[in-house]
Amino acid sequence: MLVFGCFFLMGSYFCFDNPTPIQTILEQPPYNLSLQQWAALFEVYSLPNMILPLFGGLFLDKVGMRPGLLLFTIVLTIGQFVFALGGLKNNFLLMCAGRFIFGLGGESMTVAQSTITSVWFKGKEFSFAMGLTLSVSRLGSVLNSLVLPIICNNHLNAEGYPLIGAALFVGFGICLFSLACGVLLVVTDWYADKKDGKADVAMKDDEKFRFSDIKSFGLSYWLITFSCLAVYMCCLNYLSQTPKILEVQYGFSVATAGALYGVPYYMSAILSPILGIVIDKVGMRSAMITSSSILCMIACLWNAFAPTYTEPSYMCMPSLVILGLGYSIYGAALWSCIPYTVPARCVGTAYGLTTAIQNIGMTLGPQAITQIQGHVANPDDYKWSMIFLAGCAFLGFLINVWLMYNDFKNCDGILYKVDKGTTVTELMTSPTAP
Repeated sequence: MLVFGCFFLMGSYFCFDNPTPIQTILEQPPYNLSLQQWAALFEVYSLPNMILPLFGGLFLDKVGMRPGLLLFTIVLTIGQFVFALGGLKNNFLLMCAGRFIFGLGGESMTVAQSTITSVWFKGKEFSFAMGLTLSVSRLGSVLNSLVLPIICNNHLNAEGYPLIGAALFVGFGICLFSLACGVLLVVTDWYADKKDGKADVAMKDDEKFRFSDIKSFGLSYWLITFSCLAVYMCCLNYLSQTPKILEVQYGFSVATAGALYGVPYYMSAILSPILGIVIDKVGMRSAMITSSSILCMIACLWNAFAPTYTEPSYMCMPSLVILGLGYSIYGAALWSCIPYTVPARCVGTAYGLTTAIQNIGMTLGPQAITQIQGHVANPDDYKWSMIFLAGCAFLGFLINVWLMYNDFKNCDGILYKVDKGTTVTELMTSPTAP
C-alpha cells in the first residue's frame, strides 16, 4: 500500500515542472515563445487551483474517495497528453489547454491520496508515511530536471534545434505509470475494506470544507497562510527561473543547468522525512519557519549580486544549497503548524484555504517576473527579479516574526513546543506545496 502511495504522485511532480528545464529550448525556433508565454504555462495550472482546493473535498466526499482519486488522476493524465500533443505540433494554445486540464487534476488527486493514506497509517506511522510519500514523489521533480533536456537535445529538427514533443510524451508515460499505481492503490484499499467488511473510504468530517469554518480561524492561522503566500512565491518562482539563470549568468549548457537546478529537489527528497521526525522530537516549528525564510532571502540575494560568468562556474552552488535547505525546512515546519491553529473539525478547510491562497501567489509571481524582465535593459539580467523574490521572502520573515510573537503572547507557545500527546502532522504533498 505504501509503495503504491509513494509512486502514485510521481507523474504529477515530474510533469508540473516540465516547462522549467526546457525554457531556453522553448524560446528558440521552432517554438519562439516569449517570456510571457512561458510564464503562462505555469499560470494556467495555478488558475483552477485558486478555487479547487476549497471544493475538491466536497466533490470527493460526494463521489467517494476511490472513484475521486482515479477520476482526478485520469484528468491529470489527459492534461499531460494534450500538453505533449501541443508541444509535438508546436501549438501554444493546445499546450496551455493541456496545462489547464493538468491543473484540474493535480492538487485534488493528492488530497484523495492523503486521505486514503491517513486511514492506513495512524499517529507517528502516518507522519512517516506522508514524509516518505513526499520524498519519493520529489524524485519525479529530480527526474524531470535531469531527463527532459537530454531527450530534447537528442531530438533535433532539420535546422538542428531541439524538439520537445518526445520529452513531454515521456511525462505522459510517467503519468500512465502513476495512474496504474493509483488503480493498484484503490484495488488494495478496496480489497482490504471488503475483507474487513468496511464501506468505501469517506472523507472525515474535519476534512469537509465549510465556509462557516473560516470565522473560527485565529490570527496565527492567517499569519501562517500569508507567510505561505509570500515565501512560496519566492521559492517556487526562484526554482522556475533557475535553469535560465544558470545558463545566462553562470555559463552552463541547457543539459547541465537542468541537472543543477534539481539540487533543491534532491535535498527536499532526502530531508523531508528526516525533518518531519526532527520537528516531532524538538518542536520549534515557528522558529524553523522564521529562519528558513531568511535562508530563502539569502539565496535570492546571492544570485542578484553574483557576477556574470562567461565560462561554467559552480559559484551558483551556495545559492542552490541554501535555497534547498530553506525550502525543505519551511515545507516541513509550515504545513505541520496548521492543525495547531484551528479547531480539529476545521483542519481540512484550513488546508484547502491555505492551498488556494498559495496558488494566487503562483499565478501572480510569474507575471510579476515577466513584467520586471520586460523593463530591464538586458532581459538576461535577473538581478531585479531576484531582488523582488528576496523581498517576498523578507515579507514572509516579517510575518513569521509576528507569528512567533503572537504564538508566545496569546497561544502559550504551542507552535514552539514539542507535542506531548498524539502528534498532529498533516503534510500536504502538492508539486507547488513541498
